[in-house]
Amino acid sequence: LENEFGKSMRYKSIRELSAKESGLILKHIKPVWLMSPLSVSDSLPLDTSYFDVVIFDEASQITLEEGIPSLYRSPQTIIVGDDKQMPPTNFFTARAEDPDDLESIGDEEEDELLNTDADSLLVQGARKLNSTMLSWHYRSRYETLISYSNHAFYEAGLLTIPDKTIHHK
Repeated sequence: LENEFGKSMRYKSIRELSAKESGLILKHIKPVWLMSPLSVSDSLPLDTSYFDVVIFDEASQITLEEGIPSLYRSPQTIIVGDDKQMPPTNFFTARAEDPDDLESIGDEEEDELLNTDADSLLVQGARKLNSTMLSWHYRSRYETLISYSNHAFYEAGLLTIPDKTIHHK
């Protein structure tokens, strides 16, 4: 590793470094890795015990085919997300059809582009695994920003933090 880190060119890839005996040292140096599911597939060896646990955040935005390779690299997983968010869409993916053919795109129904039944890692995980709904919302600076969603989508089940009031004299 020292030799590799001292190089100024012709680096070995992360996959090469982590697949060999230096992989154990890398995991001790950096026990927590923050990567997208696609980066995991591109960068790390396909080893069923590479991680102790894999955590997926915003799993409603991860397609099943993107998540499975990361799932394979750990005996445990934690899947976090909100099923009230928009599911992943293939709207921006490349098509094999003629891109100049506007009629073929126009023929699709709107429902096909934003399908609420689209399979995300979160939806698939919820079908097979136990789940828990978190009860606190802490991200909004103003409570009124989350109030509508809390009542419309979460049956007023979220505990929100009241606005910080500044009193002027």
